[in-house]
Amino acid sequence: MKEKVNVRGVYLKILSLLAIPFIVSGCSKNSDCDLKNIHVHKYITDTNKGRITTFLNSEELDHSQFNTSPNLPKHTHYSWTNESIEVTNDDLEFYKVKGELFKGADNLDYLNNLIDSNKDYIEYHYDYHKRRIVTTSTGKFTQTYAVLQRHEGYTDDPTHEGLDGKIQLHHYQYYGYKIEKKDGKYVKIKSPLVDDINEIIDEYPFFSLECFEIIIKEYEFDKEIVSSITIDDIVDDTFLLQK
Repeated sequence: MKEKVNVRGVYLKILSLLAIPFIVSGCSKNSDCDLKNIHVHKYITDTNKGRITTFLNSEELDHSQFNTSPNLPKHTHYSWTNESIEVTNDDLEFYKVKGELFKGADNLDYLNNLIDSNKDYIEYHYDYHKRRIVTTSTGKFTQTYAVLQRHEGYTDDPTHEGLDGKIQLHHYQYYGYKIEKKDGKYVKIKSPLVDDINEIIDEYPFFSLECFEIIIKEYEFDKEIVSSITIDDIVDDTFLLQK
């Protein structure tokens, strides 16, 4: 349940401890690969949605990817393998731009598991007022009075108090990337959002760990029946709110 609340931020200033020697190193150990040709190595990582394989321009035994999404671990670790492919200098630039993106056709299990775990859902809007009794004391005097408090937000509970008829549909859509040369440099180009990855996987063959966005559409129904509305009832945009 999400409800609008005012939160006062408290900031703590943490003092650095001086005169304590320490060493911080973000370096990973490199492999003992002795190939002389220009090449990239196959890396693997195991996630809760399956294994991912991709070729990286790296020799690190443990290649770490920093993730900004709150839905992912802070770091994803890719393990080096001795499997490699020979590339040209131009290809190397391609792989530098590609980074940790992986080829969808080689990782269909991961993509299918990701899609299976992403289920569209709806939330019901509530907006109501409720009286709250407040008692204050000042010295010998005590005062009791009623405050009218507003409650407003979204919930997944269709029996929640104060439903006003508005419903938000949270719909998952997916995107991929293609890498092309523009003005002599490789660039990543993001695909349009689609409902089915198969629509883009040929033209946009590369994907990220979290290759989706949640699109929110807001609908309005009669508040007398809104509690009986399910996601299966939203089959078109007949009741879509125009903004």
